[in-house]
Amino acid sequence: MEEDPVLSRIGQFGRWQAKTISVVQLVGFFTAWQMLSVSFLVPEIDYWCSPPGLEIPVGENVNWTSWTSPWVVKNNKTVLDHCNMFDHQYTTSTKLSDVDLSPIIECNRWDYA
Repeated sequence: MEEDPVLSRIGQFGRWQAKTISVVQLVGFFTAWQMLSVSFLVPEIDYWCSPPGLEIPVGENVNWTSWTSPWVVKNNKTVLDHCNMFDHQYTTSTKLSDVDLSPIIECNRWDYA
């Protein structure tokens, strides 16, 4: 196999290549830390299932999330299930006992605090 004429003129690896790689790595290092810092600096945000029939404005914090999502046990703690909700028509009933008897379905819309 013949040697490439361009590579024979510019050389294989030299100071220019080392300098260029160093600058790119330096920029990449700071960019990576900036992207990684989001996972440490951003607080955990509370979220809950939003029933489509109620049409709650986005960002409005509600204190009745136990009416929309079932409770589950995780790590010996009882918490709201953020992935499922009760399949219930909230506009026709206002009793919590009616909601607890409703079937459970997957969430397709979430609201965030």
